[in-house]
Amino acid sequence: MVFEPIITRFNRELPFVIPLNPENIEKIREGIHLCRSTLFQLKEKVSEVGLDSEEAEIRFFKEIKAEPLSWLIYFVEVGGCELRKPRSDIEFQKQFFKKQLHKTECFFQKHRDFIHYMEQKHTYWDSRFFTRKVANDFPLLQKENYYRDPDFSTSHDFLWAKIKAMNRFIDYLHESLTQKLLQRDQRVESTPESNLRWTLPKTAAVELLYALHYSGAFNHGNAQLKEVVHLFEKSLNTDLGNFYNTFSEIRARKIDRTKYLNLLTEKLLKKIEEGDL
Repeated sequence: MVFEPIITRFNRELPFVIPLNPENIEKIREGIHLCRSTLFQLKEKVSEVGLDSEEAEIRFFKEIKAEPLSWLIYFVEVGGCELRKPRSDIEFQKQFFKKQLHKTECFFQKHRDFIHYMEQKHTYWDSRFFTRKVANDFPLLQKENYYRDPDFSTSHDFLWAKIKAMNRFIDYLHESLTQKLLQRDQRVESTPESNLRWTLPKTAAVELLYALHYSGAFNHGNAQLKEVVHLFEKSLNTDLGNFYNTFSEIRARKIDRTKYLNLLTEKLLKKIEEGDL
């Protein structure tokens, strides 16, 4: 089989580029490169030798091309998640992965009929799903496959590859979420209970946190304000409620808008003048 050497090489190299740690972006880049290179070789071979029967065409787009394409989609999805996920707070990371799981579930629900067709190993629509004979039909309202290479694509080869990729992607999301839950539980167990409480009005806390945030005090100014507020609330056992509304109230003040910050400056200067520690 003319494609066998290409796929054999791909399967041999694939285990070496699957990152043991999903946060290893360099390994993910290597995986993307391997998949793209393999797909390019397959495309060149198809152009060179062709697909001489409908059966060969179906097998190529349904089984052969689907493997490197599905891994390419998987690597891109994992890499995108690792680059977009929150950095500083485990709770935000947990919510992020839950949101990705929800999106993936919506994808499966949207394509459940086709998934059922493939999982039941039906073949009666294969000539329409996995051959290029429908490539000459160009409806004006087309979706994501409109601009694909018609000589190297069918109506459903990308969808099938994406379904295979999303099944792997779900495992990655579940594993990542489990790790975040374990890290959170370990942190709770290792962190002693604090008796510190925030005892001033919440407007004072909002003034302080906005000032610290916009002065670049956290992560050189790259942290999200809600992360700062969330950490403050957890650390000092308080609830600042809707801090955006509280800040709007501060902005609406006619005089002494930075009342608490002014008080801080006054108290600090007084302590400096007193001279004792």
